[in-house]
Amino acid sequence: MRTKILILMELSALEPDIRSFGGVDSVCQMHLEGLRRHGDREVDYVILGFNPANDLASNGEVHALAPNIELHWYNYDRRAGLGRLVPNVAFNECLVRRFIKRQRPDVIHSHNPAWGIFRYCDARKVLTLHSYQEIGRTSVGPLNDLFYERLLPAKSIGAADTVSSVSREIVEQLHRGRCTRAIHLPNPFIAGYSGIRRDLAGLPDVNLLMVGNAVPLKRILDGLEVIRRLKPRHPNLHLYVAGRYIPDDPYCRSLRDFSVRHGLAERVHFLGRLDAASLRHRLSETHIGLSLSESESFGLAPLEMMAAGVPTITTGVGVFRWHKDAFQARGLDIVRPGDTTAIANAIEARIRDHAYTISPELSAYVKTAFSLRDYVVRTEALYRRSVSSRASVPRAVDLSEHAL
Repeated sequence: MRTKILILMELSALEPDIRSFGGVDSVCQMHLEGLRRHGDREVDYVILGFNPANDLASNGEVHALAPNIELHWYNYDRRAGLGRLVPNVAFNECLVRRFIKRQRPDVIHSHNPAWGIFRYCDARKVLTLHSYQEIGRTSVGPLNDLFYERLLPAKSIGAADTVSSVSREIVEQLHRGRCTRAIHLPNPFIAGYSGIRRDLAGLPDVNLLMVGNAVPLKRILDGLEVIRRLKPRHPNLHLYVAGRYIPDDPYCRSLRDFSVRHGLAERVHFLGRLDAASLRHRLSETHIGLSLSESESFGLAPLEMMAAGVPTITTGVGVFRWHKDAFQARGLDIVRPGDTTAIANAIEARIRDHAYTISPELSAYVKTAFSLRDYVVRTEALYRRSVSSRASVPRAVDLSEHAL
């Protein structure tokens, strides 16, 4: 009898190079692409995808992505009328519950603690955490933080047989909390931006690029401060910021006010969220990339910039802390979060030397150290271990006897 794996994931597009909302969406797209390219054809995969863009014309679209991979696609927010009084988490849990009852999978793998919170049937549960408590998450408000950082993850983790995370910090924190089922499973990486043709010779300006949402965690303001410092010596320096930008948000207003106050309005450009084609074009005209976050659960955006050949200055967080020596030995500039002097010095050094490409050694390391094939091999090994351990676990109460 064939093994059936149900994967609950965020999914805004069927192809990784069409669009992405970043973060979990990017990782889930890579997970799906990895199963297409390298997955075990003797295993049946059913994907329950939640679309963060909420722009599906019809909920429950079914796509046969491969002979053994079937996607059922829903908008993340399906509430209407009085249903808007009910939280999304309740709507989605009801959908997950019905779906598990119909599919009867051997293993359920959720990429978010808010999907598949409870344990249903005798299926083994794998939970992947891309953020946990304050790690990798931006505060929304006291009540929201209490629910999504403390209460909901505790319930979902308690119902899981295995908890994996892309972040070593998250795994360490779970171990300190006596969750011995936590393992480290690094993000995969698709070199989707490799092969971009970068012809910078005819550009009149020196272009810097930051990729990330305009939130305090990403320290966009540090980028603006660096531009302010370098402006007198480098009048042709421009900073582009690609990522979610909400004009009325207090942090975004503070960025705009700083830019106006210091005469940077013509030098700092907020591009908003870019589709893949627009981001490729921007990368082709970028001299230096910046990733200045104070915290990252992993750090995909700077890896993608380096895959495009863009030399990047990054803070020592996430994967760049765990593998700092390997990255620095291959020429990556790593600075402390908030050290705007070091950031400015690194930029000036690259401008002085016209060092606008990365070393072949760094390019090769980026593309091989975070192999999509290796990620699939490790993930499918986790599924096999989960299936083999089912026999030793008492059968859970059937779904029909469960209530939310």
